[in-house]
Amino acid sequence: MSQLDTAISTFYRRWDALERSRPDGGLVLDFDMAPRVPTPGPYASRREALTELERLREACEGSAELIDESLVSAKLRGSAAYLRALMGERLPFAAYLEATMGVAPRYLSDQALDVLRDESARRFEAHGVPFTAEGRHQLGRIFEGASPALVAQELPGLATLFVERLREMLPDLASPRYTIEFAETDAYWANWIDGTHADGITLKVNTHERIEYEQRSARGLAAHEIAGHAAHVAGMRQAVRDGRLDACALNLTVHSCEAFHMEGLAQVALYALSRPGELDEGDELRLRHRMHSGAVLNQAQIRMEHGMALEEAAAWAHARCPLLNPKNVHASLRDRARSVLYRGYMHVYAPSLAFFLAVRSMSRAGRTAFLREAWSSVSTPSQLRGALEAAGAAG
Repeated sequence: MSQLDTAISTFYRRWDALERSRPDGGLVLDFDMAPRVPTPGPYASRREALTELERLREACEGSAELIDESLVSAKLRGSAAYLRALMGERLPFAAYLEATMGVAPRYLSDQALDVLRDESARRFEAHGVPFTAEGRHQLGRIFEGASPALVAQELPGLATLFVERLREMLPDLASPRYTIEFAETDAYWANWIDGTHADGITLKVNTHERIEYEQRSARGLAAHEIAGHAAHVAGMRQAVRDGRLDACALNLTVHSCEAFHMEGLAQVALYALSRPGELDEGDELRLRHRMHSGAVLNQAQIRMEHGMALEEAAAWAHARCPLLNPKNVHASLRDRARSVLYRGYMHVYAPSLAFFLAVRSMSRAGRTAFLREAWSSVSTPSQLRGALEAAGAAG
């Protein structure tokens, strides 16, 4: 590790320690997989952390010490926007999303949203499920429920299967090790995976009543959380050992630009690693609804950012996505409004999914080349767009 690389890792760990010590502390490190270095105690204040962060941002500009100055600079820019938000600053939404996630919000017209709704309605109604609030209670015809305990029981074997398939593309990839825990948390996430270099990786299964599991949830979560996130982290660690990635990139956060890469890749892992014939119309229906609901919730958030009241935005979103649980719609928009972390991070799921789904239309050679690189490193959204275009042209 270079001196600058080490200084950045030290900054993230000291800032993380500070936030963990505060009753109002924000989440800093998600996966902390960078090599360990001697680290002083936490910063005395957020102001002290911000001063060091701005010094590091200046040191990064044009630095020859870094392997990927663009990625590290974008990462630090996101951290600065997030830290300032924790301190009370509230940027306009477009500026905040671009600074943190590295993408711009995309406003969709009512006409475009009607097209999405009509397509979803057509698909569900073909399966005998009316695309109405009442239709939500008939989803068991397609998506039979399952308990969190059953999901956790089935998940390890399915995770091993998907990781082995991933290793056909990346033979040198180390199989990730992880433990499973249960948590009852009033949050949008059904599962949360994180870890450190010292403690390993932990996958939490959320048992809160707002979370609804299905018989196929274990398969999707095995692909997303283990073959997606955990294996991706293993690929990044190998990239650091090979000298292709700065070690501080393994101080992974969900408040900056790497979230687009990590969440987009994890969301398509099931589709990238399934064999022909394993996915059926139910899987495609679920994907279509995820794309539709994600777009609608993002649009509701954008409208709230421009002054729409929470209750009105929730009703607006549920009218366009009536198969969603209305309590979950309200909770999702509430979380985005009150949390400076979720304001950017929850918004990135839909555009990152849409981006990575583009691989389905590529040639097999182009798709494999892009996914091999995506699972082996981490990039900014603009770097990913360039890589996708290059793989498409080569394939």
